[in-house]
Amino acid sequence: MTSFSGSVAGTREGGCAGGFPPEVPIEFEDARKVTVENCKRYVCFKRPKRCSRELDAALTALEQFHNKGVYTGISAFLHKENFSPQGRRAEISEGGVQRGEISERGGGRGENESESVRERQMCLDEVIERLSEREKDVVREVVERIEQEERWWVKRYGCKIPEYLKAIVPFFVLYLQRTGCYDVAVRLIYGEGEYEEEIRIPIKTRFNESYKRNVAKKLEGIKFKRCTHLTVPTDMKRYRHIIGATIGLKRMFDDVNKWVRRELDRFHSEYREIVEKMERGEISEEDFVEYLHSLSFDLRFGIPPKSKELRYLCILEFALKRGHGSPHLHILYENVFFTVNGIRKIREIVKQHTKIIKVRRYLNVDVSGYVLKYVKKGLVVKKRRNGSKYWTSNIRKLAHASLYWITRRHMYSVSRNVQEEISERSKEENEREQKLKDYVGIYEGVVLAEERFRSFLKENDFVSYDYYMNHVDEFHVNQFANDYWKKKIESKLKELASEWNDYLT
Repeated sequence: MTSFSGSVAGTREGGCAGGFPPEVPIEFEDARKVTVENCKRYVCFKRPKRCSRELDAALTALEQFHNKGVYTGISAFLHKENFSPQGRRAEISEGGVQRGEISERGGGRGENESESVRERQMCLDEVIERLSEREKDVVREVVERIEQEERWWVKRYGCKIPEYLKAIVPFFVLYLQRTGCYDVAVRLIYGEGEYEEEIRIPIKTRFNESYKRNVAKKLEGIKFKRCTHLTVPTDMKRYRHIIGATIGLKRMFDDVNKWVRRELDRFHSEYREIVEKMERGEISEEDFVEYLHSLSFDLRFGIPPKSKELRYLCILEFALKRGHGSPHLHILYENVFFTVNGIRKIREIVKQHTKIIKVRRYLNVDVSGYVLKYVKKGLVVKKRRNGSKYWTSNIRKLAHASLYWITRRHMYSVSRNVQEEISERSKEENEREQKLKDYVGIYEGVVLAEERFRSFLKENDFVSYDYYMNHVDEFHVNQFANDYWKKKIESKLKELASEWNDYLT
């Protein structure tokens, strides 16, 4: 990845909501020996080591979207005649600040910016100080107008989705189409190398309908009898793009989680000692009641667990009800209930990211059903009765799933205790199944599924299909497929660029 990538990586779904998700493998340094069933899971849950062509193109389009200032018409480039508030601010800052690479928050190139750009940014305040009072008033007015107008997440009148999503969804659809035309090749070795056989496993991502069954099986039987439900939204005004907003949300969750664990450790180190002192009469009941009011946890529902025993569920969702795709988290803490003081401290932790949070209390939550309610929103690849695949035509669903893809984030996560419970259960099942297997599978690579590729061309691109049937021989099929997807990506980029140029002019 480029400067968009986050700082926390994972290899399995459920590792950390907001962390890197599993995707289709592109290449591996080590040839891993696995059983066929393990290979299927490995294919579904392995994150790619490199950025795919579609994702790289989508990130490029997203960068162009922000650099051109689509929707507001605000441009950061000086060679264009620009009378927008940001153009006026660029004139004031002696050369302006170009937004070449998207930083996590506002302000140019972020960590990769050049020294000259940093100097121009740092001297902006000095330049403003040298202005007259009248010019300073103009600058203040410009800043206020920028804050009101630079709303990149708002959809334009007459559009179904915001402009920035138009830079993502077409390449996400290309990614789904391309993965549907490729297989994972596995070589099976029976017995002690007596004979070999090659099989092909269709690539499945977490956007396939089969992913729902995997999640249901994985989380089956896990319940939270009593829990606190936190909903933490995102203030989109504080970020320049959807990737930075999602990274900021992930960091905020890490801060809240660390605080909860510290408070649990502090509570369990103090509470028993204070109760014993009250029983011995060393402290009065009034002091004990005052101590209870100062706690972050509500003890009317029982003693909260220790930090090592803390169980939680976290789900990342993008809000498309209003069309803007704002990321927010649903966090469930089992047997942890907060007092007014605790909620106030949580608000202080998240105040740099959002202004409001919602707190509820839930009873008898079925974790599997609760997670599936949100996972189903991202399932866009489905199967017909005859076994053929198709992609949903619901643009809202495609946009929702594409945001997980472009940000490369998990849909959900569970605590380490819950993950260990799942691993123990799957380990027992694997031990029972292992006795029936007398072969190993060696991963060979991702190869073109020629029949599915041919049927795809026939259904979607008859011109290319006709050329493929008459001019491409079996030795050049892979090269033709590679050139075909490359041209599709380039055409999408040109199409988006022409739309934005027409809008800006």
